[in-house]
Amino acid sequence: MEVHQHSHTPRQKWKHYFYEFFMLFLAVTLGFFVENQREHYVEHNRAKQFAQALLSDLISDTATLASNIKTLKEIILSQEKMLALMRQHDSIKVPGATLYYYASKAEAGTFFTVKTTTLEQLKNSGSLRYFKSFDLVKLINEYDQALTNQFGRGDVDMAYGAEYRQAYRELFSFIEDDKLNNLLFLYPEARDSLLRLDIPLLTTDKKQLSHFMHALDNRRYNLSRRVEKYYSEPLDAAIQLINALKKEYHF
Repeated sequence: MEVHQHSHTPRQKWKHYFYEFFMLFLAVTLGFFVENQREHYVEHNRAKQFAQALLSDLISDTATLASNIKTLKEIILSQEKMLALMRQHDSIKVPGATLYYYASKAEAGTFFTVKTTTLEQLKNSGSLRYFKSFDLVKLINEYDQALTNQFGRGDVDMAYGAEYRQAYRELFSFIEDDKLNNLLFLYPEARDSLLRLDIPLLTTDKKQLSHFMHALDNRRYNLSRRVEKYYSEPLDAAIQLINALKKEYHF
């Protein structure tokens, strides 16, 4: 009995090698494609998580900034009222209680507090790369810069505040101010009558009065700059960023 061996021609071997190469190439390509899609999916999810956290911070910050701006505008009105009273103090006898009342209100201020945890994490960990939209990253950087501008003014704000408080203490008695505030708290309905009380200042020295007005006007100017630029710019940038995040990730 004869056994016939099947011979393989060079052409058959070439087809076989080509088939194996093609299958290997296909497997590698598909693997690369699947891995690339998986990484894209993971990065998209991470970007959405960061976007959600950033959006939450921004919503809180815009509410805080809007409230601070409203408060600062009220303080500035009190400062302008106080300046007007001081200017006419020589020619028209302004009741001391009225001066105490507006000088105390003019001393108030706000603290610049925003939530920067998510923003700092995005910057420090290199996670900004997860955001594929150039416009979105640009808005994040603009918001960060607006915050940096105000944070960089901390010493300036403190200096103007300290200057006013020093001038205030040289002119107004803590004891008299405390008495007036207690009366206003206990008898709010008698406010107009109480503000007509003749409470004396610590001094009527013109140099001291001038120093107080100068310090008051400096503080008014500083708070006005906060409203016009250093609080308004972060607020505007945050609103734009909120809208962009909502549009990009369909929140």
